[in-house]
Amino acid sequence: MELTAEHKKKIKKIVAKADKQTMTVKTVRRTLEKSLGLEKDALKPLKEELTAYVTLLIDPPTPAKEKKPPAKKAKPESTEDARIVQLKKMGQAVRAGPTLFKGLKDLDADAKAAELKERLVAKGYEISGEAPTAKEIKAAKRQRDQMEEDDNGMDLSNIITGKRRRADVTYAAAPAPLEENNVDGVDEDSEAEFV
Repeated sequence: MELTAEHKKKIKKIVAKADKQTMTVKTVRRTLEKSLGLEKDALKPLKEELTAYVTLLIDPPTPAKEKKPPAKKAKPESTEDARIVQLKKMGQAVRAGPTLFKGLKDLDADAKAAELKERLVAKGYEISGEAPTAKEIKAAKRQRDQMEEDDNGMDLSNIITGKRRRADVTYAAAPAPLEENNVDGVDEDSEAEFV
């Protein structure tokens, strides 16, 4: 036995009239049995099919939309000059700090690029063109890392080398123990003198 088109039509009417808060599949099945003039539990073999159909009526599936892969957020185009961007990358790679960029806000793009390049070259980094290439940035970073590895960021001129000298200290001899004089002959009222 299966759910026929007539069964489905009657189930739709029953579900439409029923209170969705108190309705169960069992009450729908019993109501359908009464409307078809069948005995109690005559449609019990169709329980699973009936449950699926009632669920479909109550909560119809939404049409599946084609899932598009999430679009990658495009980085906003930088309005900054490409030379300046490369010089900033080099400054960050060598951890030059904020003093590298100090006082550059008011300059135009050409002057800013020239000043950044001049400051980086003054720090000992090589830049062959107007802006550093990726290879020059990597080389500068390696140079910075090598310098840190060599001295771990310490000023080696402050290190004292040689043996440590101890101060020449002479110690005084310990005082001799006190002797008790006339312990037997001392009154309690008078004070005893110790030499």
